[in-house]
Amino acid sequence: KKMAEAGIHLLVEKPLASNCTEAEEIIKVSEKAGVTLAVGHIERHNPVVAYAKEAIRRGEWGDIITLFSKRVSNFPDRISDVGVLFDLSIHDIDISHYLAGSEVTSVYTAGGCIRANNEDHVIITLEHKSGIISICETNWLTPHKVRKLEITTSSHFIEMDYINQSIKLSKSRYIKVDNQNLYSTNIEFSSQDIPIVKKEPLLFEIIDFLSCIEHGNSPLVTGRDGVNAIKISEAASNSLKNKTLVKNV
Repeated sequence: KKMAEAGIHLLVEKPLASNCTEAEEIIKVSEKAGVTLAVGHIERHNPVVAYAKEAIRRGEWGDIITLFSKRVSNFPDRISDVGVLFDLSIHDIDISHYLAGSEVTSVYTAGGCIRANNEDHVIITLEHKSGIISICETNWLTPHKVRKLEITTSSHFIEMDYINQSIKLSKSRYIKVDNQNLYSTNIEFSSQDIPIVKKEPLLFEIIDFLSCIEHGNSPLVTGRDGVNAIKISEAASNSLKNKTLVKNV
C-alpha cells in the first residue's frame, strides 16, 4: 500500500494478500494512485495455458466438461506459514477459473496433514456456474514434481504438462455402431502432439507488466483476478476445516 501511494507500479507475488479484505485494500489504494497492479500467478504466462485459452475461445476443443489438475511434489522446507492449499492449489484454482471462463459457485475440499503443521494434501472440487467441474489435486507428499492439467471436453481429451510445456490432443469417433453389441464396435482413435514453442513464463510475466506500465493496458492477471483466487482458496480452506460444502462462493 505504501508503494502504491508513492506512485510505484506493483507486481505482487501470489497470493495478492493473506485474505480478501487486505487484497481489496491493495486494489483500492492502487486504483486511487493510478498505478499498475499485476499479480504473479505465473502459470497464466505459461505458453501451454496461452495456447489452451485461445483454442477454447475459438471452440476448437468443443465444450469443456471437466478440468483435472495435478500439482504434487516433495515437502518444501521454505514453507512454514501456510499449507499446500495457499502455496500450490491456488495456482490451479486460478487456471481453472481462467480456462473455464465461468464463476465458481461451490467448493468442497478433502485432505489433511501427514508431515506438515498445515494441510499437506488436498483434493478440491469446484463447481462452476456453467456446469463445468474442476478438480485440483495437490500435495507435498510425492517424491517427484508433477505439474499437469487434463481437460475433458465434448469432443477431445487434452493432456497439458506445465513443466515440459507440452500438449497432447486425443479424440475418437465410433464407426458402424451396433447398439446390440457395443463390444464389437470399431473405434477410430487419433492422438496429436501440439507443437508449443517453449518460453520462460517469468520473463513473459515481466514483459507483460512493463508493457502495461508503458501503454496503460490491464495486465494478464489483474488485482481483481488475485482477489478472486483468494476468495475461492478461502472457501476451499473453510470447506476443509469444517468438512462441508461451501456454496455461494
